[in-house]
Amino acid sequence: YLFGPIKIVSSILIQLATLSLTGVLTSIEFGKLALIISVSQFAFVFTNGWTNGLMTNLGMQSHSRGENFLKFFFYRLIILLITYFPIFLLANVFKEELSIFLGIQNALILVLKMHLALLIYDMSSSLLYVKSKYLIMSLIDLTYGIILFLGVKQNVSSIEDYIEILLRLNLFYSFLCMMIFFFKIPRKYYLMSWVGLKSSLEYSAWQGLSILSIYLVNLGGLVLLRYFDIPFEEIGSFNLAFRFYSVFSLVFAASGLLV
Repeated sequence: YLFGPIKIVSSILIQLATLSLTGVLTSIEFGKLALIISVSQFAFVFTNGWTNGLMTNLGMQSHSRGENFLKFFFYRLIILLITYFPIFLLANVFKEELSIFLGIQNALILVLKMHLALLIYDMSSSLLYVKSKYLIMSLIDLTYGIILFLGVKQNVSSIEDYIEILLRLNLFYSFLCMMIFFFKIPRKYYLMSWVGLKSSLEYSAWQGLSILSIYLVNLGGLVLLRYFDIPFEEIGSFNLAFRFYSVFSLVFAASGLLV
């Protein structure tokens, strides 16, 4: 019974942490940060986002049947390593264009850091659900939300500060989740196979279409706004309105649980 409410509260705190940036960033900076997140999320879709279902679906099913669920984590890791380097090289080739598009001189470094923060968080955020440790995972998420909110309120004065805090917090979050996840896993579960990797790729390819669609609906619009030369401050206002919508959606979801 506690899992749902705790998860909603932690999600609200994460959104509020982003909203609180409006107190320290200008509307132009807030717009640029929104674009950095959007571009990083786009890269994330093609590196890790499309394989998310391996753990949350196939991994959980294998665990419930007492079968090897750990292999799906390693399949995701292998796919991530294979897909990350083309994205990394592409970003370096177009680093000047990226800086112009985002209006920031060190855009490449900021995008790569944000992308890394997203990857680290995503690789860890569903691990304990696979082992049916729902309450522990939700409490970790709640702690994460509280630390992020307080960290932003007290220590952020620039875009660089926010991305740095997010990356460090995600590293700690990932370390904690993996310590719990890998505790007492039988050695036989560390076995993998080429057939398993191939089937995981085939499964994830179809999932990628839905993940890309979700991205386009939620964050793709920001890139389009910039493409059509909409000012950064207006992009920031659009992002602020979207964040408010996200918070209210979570509040309404919490109200539904209470009813």
